[in-house]
Amino acid sequence: MVLSGSLRQYLRNDVRIMLNLFDVIRIEKPIPHKNLSIGDRGTILLIYEESNLPLAYEIEFVNENGQSISVTTLTDEEVREYCKIIYRK
Repeated sequence: MVLSGSLRQYLRNDVRIMLNLFDVIRIEKPIPHKNLSIGDRGTILLIYEESNLPLAYEIEFVNENGQSISVTTLTDEEVREYCKIIYRK
């Protein structure tokens, strides 16, 4: 399911919608400490939900050619600050 513009806007207004495995996100602002650039796309591979730790996601990122460039963990806050959800499973 591709998200409509209105749902994307809803997400930007801090409505907390849980991301799912295999959702796809796109980097909207560079994340230099993770070596990620605008336009890089990532797929949610794992979701970390520990009671004593912040919600986080293991994400595989690819460049515009589809080449894997990074597998990294981002917190829920980082995903919401730097990324846009472009596809929901």
